[in-house]
Amino acid sequence: MTSRRTLILIAAIAIGTVASYVLWSYIQGVKDDLNEGAQQADVFMVITDIPEGTRGEDAQRTSIEVRQIPNNIKPANAVTDLAQITGKVALSNMVTNEILKVGDFIDPSVKQTSFSDLLPEGMVTASINIDRVRAAGGFLAPGDEVNMMVVGEPWEQPFGSIPDDELTEEQRRDNNAVGGTPYQAPGRWFYQKVKILAIEDRLAPRAGEEVVDTGVTVTGGGIITIAAPPDAILRIMSVPSSAIVFTLLPDGYEAKVWNNLTLDEVIEDILPGEDENYLTPYGPGGYNAFIDGDTEGASIAFGEDGRQIGDTSSDNIGDDDNRAGGNTGGGTDNPFGGTETDDPAVAGDDSGEEE
Repeated sequence: MTSRRTLILIAAIAIGTVASYVLWSYIQGVKDDLNEGAQQADVFMVITDIPEGTRGEDAQRTSIEVRQIPNNIKPANAVTDLAQITGKVALSNMVTNEILKVGDFIDPSVKQTSFSDLLPEGMVTASINIDRVRAAGGFLAPGDEVNMMVVGEPWEQPFGSIPDDELTEEQRRDNNAVGGTPYQAPGRWFYQKVKILAIEDRLAPRAGEEVVDTGVTVTGGGIITIAAPPDAILRIMSVPSSAIVFTLLPDGYEAKVWNNLTLDEVIEDILPGEDENYLTPYGPGGYNAFIDGDTEGASIAFGEDGRQIGDTSSDNIGDDDNRAGGNTGGGTDNPFGGTETDDPAVAGDDSGEEE
C-alpha cells in the first residue's frame, strides 16, 4: 500500500510539473506574439533605488543600467545620454525599474534653491488637489496660466417655497423648467490668468532656465500649486476644491469680463443649438470662422465686451435678480469682492503678475 501511495504522489508531482511548464510556455508565447515586430529601444533604467540628492556620477556606477523596452512605450523625455545627468543631483527619490527621464537630475544650485525664492515679491502659494477631468484633461504644465471656474450648488426652483396649489400657471412652468433644464448647476468665472507654479514636484521654469521640449505631457491632474497675491489666495482657498475647474489658455489671451448664465435663461429653456444667434460654441459661422476671425460668425454670439448678445442688462453683474450670481469681475454687490477696476487679479490687470 505504501509503495502504491508513493507512485501516486510521484505521478501527481510529474503532472503538476508538466502543467506548470505548459502554462509557462503559453505565457511566453503570448509575450512573444505581443512583442513580435515591435521595435525595441534602449533606455536607462534604475536598477536600485536612488535617494534624493544622489550625484549623477554615483548613480551611474551603482544604480543605472541600459535596458530594452518596446519603442512605443518609451517616454518622449527619456534620457538618451548619461552625460545629461553628469554634474547633477537627483531631484527626488527614484525607485527600481523607473526609466530615467530629463529633469530627474538637476543642477545642484537649483536643488539648493529655496522654493520661496521662486516666488515673485508680493505672491504666496496655495495648493489644490484636482483630478484630471477638472485640470484641463491633465494637459497642464508648470508655468501655464489658466482661467479658474467654480461650479455652484444646483439651481433652486424660483417658487419652490410656495405650496403647489397656490402657484400660478406661469410660476409652475418656471419651477418645472428649472427641474428639466440640462443646466443643473451654475458655473462662474472665478479668476482669470491664474499662474501655475508647480504640479506635484515639477516646478515652472525660471527666467533664463533652459526648457527641454518633450512634447505634450498628460499629467493626470494631482496637487497643483498656484501663485497669487494673499487676498486672491484667501478667496480661492475659501472655495471647495471639488467645485474648481481649470481651463487652459492660448498664448496672448487677454482677460475680460464674461457674462454668466442666469436663471432667467435657464427658465427660457432655449439651448444654444436651438438659437440661430449661437448654433455652435463659436457662433453661427462655426469653428473655422471663429479661428479665421470672421466677426460675422463670432461676434453675433458675443459682443465686444464679452457679454452675450441678447442680454439686455448692461449692469446686471452682481444684481440681485441674477440668481446665478454676478460675474466675479464686477458689481459693487459682488460677494467675491472688488469691482472691475479695484481688484487687478479679477479685472485682468496684469500689473501684479510675474514679469
